Amino acid sequence: MKIQEVNKQLENMKKQEQRKEEELLQVNLDLSGKEEALKEMKTREMSLQHTMEKLKQDWELKLSAKELDISHKHQQLSLMSNKLEQSGEKIKLLESNVTKLNQTTEKWKKETEELQTEILDKTTQIEELQTSLKSKTKELESLQEKVTSLQTT
Repeated sequence: MKIQEVNKQLENMKKQEQRKEEELLQVNLDLSGKEEALKEMKTREMSLQHTMEKLKQDWELKLSAKELDISHKHQQLSLMSNKLEQSGEKIKLLESNVTKLNQTTEKWKKETEELQTEILDKTTQIEELQTSLKSKTKELESLQEKVTSLQTT
């Protein structure tokens, strides 16, 4: 009778061990999937950061070029102003050029504001991705702790 009880207990212990091994295998599968997703998210984040830096550099170059263009046009208008002061028609032409320059400057100011908004949006997206990445990292660490716990039992 005792041998049968011991055999039954032994059989139950083997079943429990098999269930724990299956649970551990499932946790390991979940963990490897999450590690892969984490790697992909890090790759995306780096790509976004690179894209944002590239956009920022491109727009800074465009802004510099436009500022130089404005400066050049301003210099041209100053020269024209000195030459055109003697004639009423020449003054009207200068005023027209100044108006065009002001309109162009306003247009460029709007474009600059749009660029700044776009940069802020990209920065916000990156921050959201970083927050998500931190959250996923914590989940991953929690799963790793569970795996360690299951492996020790």
